[in-house]
Amino acid sequence: MAVLGYGFAAGCMMMLFALVPGLVRYAFSLAALWLGYRFFRGYGTIGLRIGFIFAAVAFYLLLTVTVSLVLYMRVSSSTAL
Repeated sequence: MAVLGYGFAAGCMMMLFALVPGLVRYAFSLAALWLGYRFFRGYGTIGLRIGFIFAAVAFYLLLTVTVSLVLYMRVSSSTAL
């Protein structure tokens, strides 16, 4: 359960890094690195570490596509009227 929790949080931070403009985006990158460091320090087995990396990347891709689609639909529906 910790793998999914940390993976989701790190995926959210990476998604925000990809979508937020400006210098604030680097704070999200540092937060993702800090979460990874915190997870790796607490869980030493290689299987959990691979699971964390896989979960973070999967959540990043899923969240980025979802947010991008929602933003696209909001913009395209307002111009269609």
